[in-house]
Amino acid sequence: MLLLTRFYTLWRNQHLEPSQALITAQKWLRDAEPLVTRSHRSPYAPVPHSQS
Repeated sequence: MLLLTRFYTLWRNQHLEPSQALITAQKWLRDAEPLVTRSHRSPYAPVPHSQS
């Protein structure tokens, strides 16, 4: 879901070509820190349980 959200934002709001928006979104997701991706997660997404 993060990839699609980022792609759509780049494509529609920043007016990138679809192929460039997808490449940029993929790079963003690959390079993003876990804290950044957590802050972009939907409030309805399940939270992973830590394994003790």
